[in-house]
Amino acid sequence: MTTSNRWALGTAALACALAATSAASDADAQIIHRLYLHGELGLGPIVSDHASTALGYDSLGGELTLRAGLRVLGPLNVQLGFANWLWLRDQGSNGRLLSLEIGLRGIFPVGSLGSLWVDLNVGPGFSGDLVRLHGNIGLGFDFAVTRTLGVGPFARLGQLFQSADPALTGGALDDATFFAAGVNVTWHLPEAPPEPVVTVGDRDGDGVLDPDDQCVEVPQGPTPDPARRGCPEGDRDGDGVLDTQDLCPTFPRGDEPNPERLGCPDDDNDGDGVADHNDRCPLEPMDPRPDPERLGCRRPETVINLGEILFETNSTAIVDNEQNNHTLSQAQGIFSAHEEINLFSIEGHTDERDSDRHNRELSRGRAESVRDWLVAHGIATARMVPAGYGEECPVDPAHTEEAWARNRRVVFVIARRSGAVEAGATFGCPAAAELIPEALGVTPAASTGRHGRHGRHGRHGGGHRSHRSRRSSGGGTP
Repeated sequence: MTTSNRWALGTAALACALAATSAASDADAQIIHRLYLHGELGLGPIVSDHASTALGYDSLGGELTLRAGLRVLGPLNVQLGFANWLWLRDQGSNGRLLSLEIGLRGIFPVGSLGSLWVDLNVGPGFSGDLVRLHGNIGLGFDFAVTRTLGVGPFARLGQLFQSADPALTGGALDDATFFAAGVNVTWHLPEAPPEPVVTVGDRDGDGVLDPDDQCVEVPQGPTPDPARRGCPEGDRDGDGVLDTQDLCPTFPRGDEPNPERLGCPDDDNDGDGVADHNDRCPLEPMDPRPDPERLGCRRPETVINLGEILFETNSTAIVDNEQNNHTLSQAQGIFSAHEEINLFSIEGHTDERDSDRHNRELSRGRAESVRDWLVAHGIATARMVPAGYGEECPVDPAHTEEAWARNRRVVFVIARRSGAVEAGATFGCPAAAELIPEALGVTPAASTGRHGRHGRHGRHGGGHRSHRSRRSSGGGTP
């Protein structure tokens, strides 16, 4: 056996051994997903003297090769192939080499660009009537077209070794060396997706298995969240009070927590410096006249005039609008916060239009409507005395629309505070002394003249008649 034949047999034995090793080490992998198909198409000359000069193969030849390979270990692959080399010459028959090959290939990925490869192949070569050893070595690059397909250039150098019996060639050396370069295509069978790994564990070690644990990386701790299985109970505002107990879960309780609301800060909504839980009037600043008997409150003025309360035209019905709701709510807030006000008067006043009797009845009815509203909102009936003074007590004696608007009013006057008569309290006016309710238990102040009926209307003048003749409008018309 010649040296070249021994080399071929040794290479084949090595390839088989590597394949067997692969089968043993990767028995759990699917072999089909480690296969690839490779094809080459190239051109090149015969470069040996004997073939190019003596035999006349001095033109370009072509190569067409198909191979199938199997990944063995890492970058190493074994492959089987069929090669067809063809050279043309001017005279005589063309040269042809058919070869069956076995070989090794190394494939080295280059990032996402593709793969560099190099291979070595040997096998019997059929040329004419002779069978001789054929070997070749190749180098190429596959640019990644897709995840499984690569296309790129290659170069290959082949050798057809001399006949084992020199007598067949007349003693001449008939080795042939040839070269080809061109394009190669490699297709790797796509790998099967990995089998899903199903693990039922308890990564955070809190006794709740991962599929049921909503916080798989965080132990539930000694105070688990009742709404989130496997999670610790939260403290969103970081004030040390757990959310399930915190009445203000998104606001820290701060340095001065509210003793009546766990987890809440002690607010000062009215900004008067008195914390809400101590402030008897948390929505009303105590300045500028603090009430000495009620912390955080201010002492109400004896006469409380909160603004106009609108009624339906010539009616005792309170208009349901935002202005009235605001004014009446202010009154309700004051008398709710100041329980020391034991008795107060609700005074109704009209302008000078329409008859005296009508205006007195209308103003009295409107005062009672305000009383009824306050009773419905928590103020005790016994604390209120409604009174109607009609047109007798104007604040503006003029006979104009602006004066009439000022004269139509409802006023609250404090009569008793903490059981004592309110100093300086006056009700109605001297001209309407007979209309002051006895329940107030007070005597009207002396007449100033400005509030008298004659000074107000000029009863003996023509102006009085000109305005009182407008009876249709009603003294209480807003």
